[in-house]
Amino acid sequence: MNARSSDDTLIDRSNYRKRLGTARDDFGVGHILTWFNAGGQVPNDQLQRSMRLWMDEVAPAFAE
Repeated sequence: MNARSSDDTLIDRSNYRKRLGTARDDFGVGHILTWFNAGGQVPNDQLQRSMRLWMDEVAPAFAE
């Protein structure tokens, strides 16, 4: 989870899916709370991009 682009956005979303899947399967995690702008330091355009990527590329893998 350390691969980052120049704008500090995580670029390996498949790693998120894998790790969250492991947490779900191994520990029975049933809900995930996301906080995209902890500390309020992320510019709005990057924040919206992160939320879109999450919803488009990570969250669908866990829809029931």
